Amino acid sequence: MKSFLLKVDVSNGILSESIANEEIEYYIQNSSDIKSGDAIVGYIGQPINRIQMVFLATKDSDGDNCYLKKILDFNDGIEPESVEGAVDAIDTIDSSSKDFIEIEGELYQNICAAMVKAIGSFFEINDDEEDDEQDDGQDDGDENSLKARFRKYILEVRHLKSDRQVRDLAKLSKMMVEAGVISKDVYSISEVDEYVEIRNKIKNSDIYKTEKEKKKDKSPNSGLPSDQGLTNYEFFLKYLSSILNCKTNIFPQDPRNKIYFGAPGTGKSHKLEEDWVKIFNNNKDAAEEHYERVTFYQDYSYANFVGSYKPTKDDNGEITYEFVPGPFISTYIKAIRNAQGNGPYEPYLLLIEEINRAQAAAVFGDMFQLLDRNAERISAYKVNTSVDLKKYLAKELNMEPEVFNNIRIPDNMFIWATMNSADQGVFPIDTAFKRRWEFEYLSINNNETEIVDYYFELKNGEKYLWNDLRKAINSKLAELKINEDKMMGAFFLPKWVMGCDDNEAKLKAIKDKVIMYLFEDAAKQKRSQIFTEDEGAVLYSDLCERFDGKDGLNIFSDDIVKKVAKLSPKKESNDGLIDKTEEKDSSMIDNSNDIDSESTEE
Repeated sequence: MKSFLLKVDVSNGILSESIANEEIEYYIQNSSDIKSGDAIVGYIGQPINRIQMVFLATKDSDGDNCYLKKILDFNDGIEPESVEGAVDAIDTIDSSSKDFIEIEGELYQNICAAMVKAIGSFFEINDDEEDDEQDDGQDDGDENSLKARFRKYILEVRHLKSDRQVRDLAKLSKMMVEAGVISKDVYSISEVDEYVEIRNKIKNSDIYKTEKEKKKDKSPNSGLPSDQGLTNYEFFLKYLSSILNCKTNIFPQDPRNKIYFGAPGTGKSHKLEEDWVKIFNNNKDAAEEHYERVTFYQDYSYANFVGSYKPTKDDNGEITYEFVPGPFISTYIKAIRNAQGNGPYEPYLLLIEEINRAQAAAVFGDMFQLLDRNAERISAYKVNTSVDLKKYLAKELNMEPEVFNNIRIPDNMFIWATMNSADQGVFPIDTAFKRRWEFEYLSINNNETEIVDYYFELKNGEKYLWNDLRKAINSKLAELKINEDKMMGAFFLPKWVMGCDDNEAKLKAIKDKVIMYLFEDAAKQKRSQIFTEDEGAVLYSDLCERFDGKDGLNIFSDDIVKKVAKLSPKKESNDGLIDKTEEKDSSMIDNSNDIDSESTEE
């Protein structure tokens, strides 16, 4: 929260007749620095210098307009000279073309304290009310109750010197419930809209108007003491709402819901983690502390993902039942807890691997609605919570359960996922679910420059580049009209295998992964066009034996083999990487590497 000083003359767009109305939203120009929750001290320049009002910004400035609600007003005002530093701040306004001038938080607190002191009886406890103060009909033992949190808000957020309005509002609420004006205690209400409706019933009631006149007769300058409580409780609920909405404004350009997709081996998980580490200025350790990874599978459910009531053992070894959170709620709590603090604000990531290996819409359940984000990267819509989840969130975040009647995803919670639609056993994702995500496609040749030097040696001594073989196979799959998501990405075989010195491990990887993948999945219906036959039907065991034996690459069709050039045995670099190849077939398509006489890189 920042604090500002504002000269509230008519020239600023604040009409004098509007100042007295605490419900009016004010229109002020040149207010681009004002954010929701910022405090503004109103300074009157005519007819004499005085500080008269304190406002709270109800939402961010839109660049031209600022929207304020008055939270403190003293008709007589206080002289700037009574607060150290106020005169200098006012002089800055007078000599500047700006309407607003930022002031230190300490100066703002001192101004508020001086105004409260000047108002005097507004916050004083009269002797005849001392007994009423001891028992206002509320149980104040729970520090998480809305009343206790309202008191903390008044004293620590608004920096007022007394919590008198908290007690006044409690007494007024009790009076109105007993009179039948309202049906429930004010401090049981956590929703702003519901409270505004209750507050209007109170203010429009005859008993309220009568009590207000009595108070005016007793203290002309103060008005009804609970007036401030009625107004500030609304600001308090909005403050709670803003905490739960968590508008941290961090990394506004980075997508909150994102899916990385592509063929097998295109490096989706690697790219996701790489992008996440960049957010932390390439500090991998910091990035790893701020994400939680989960892998979806066929039987993965809402109970696994969000949480459910499960049996657990207490400290005595007894079986009890309690809510156990899933990764979604665990990440949500971390994000909310961080946004509740005073900074630095940090992002938290829920990383979902293989999002379409489970029925994603069913796994998200009602939380699916939260994926709709508004321009501020907060969930555009709320979802109601279960009783168990509500109690768990209240315990973990030290708040009243009613605060969590519904929730939104905050803007510092990211949900990124990987998806491969080519694999067997995956579930389709419907359009309604997809449109709530941003997608990034990784092509089959993504980052292939990292593997261009990786080679393998057959039992007959012939050496080939792995990337040449991969691209030749992909070219044949394309020719057979097989979808691109069935082709092999640059990292279909791990870099640590194809880049190592263990040639047996390389050959085993080609047999166990490449040949099996083509035989059982990608080219299952086109085996005779991918592989050559040897005395009968194409069998996987025969292919492996022939690959290890005399045939080598000749287990593949001629269309594939002729696009893979043998490596020259004449030149090898010291680290074992080949840097020269023989001429390739002139019919080789663009999908293959084009290696010159000096380098293996494209």
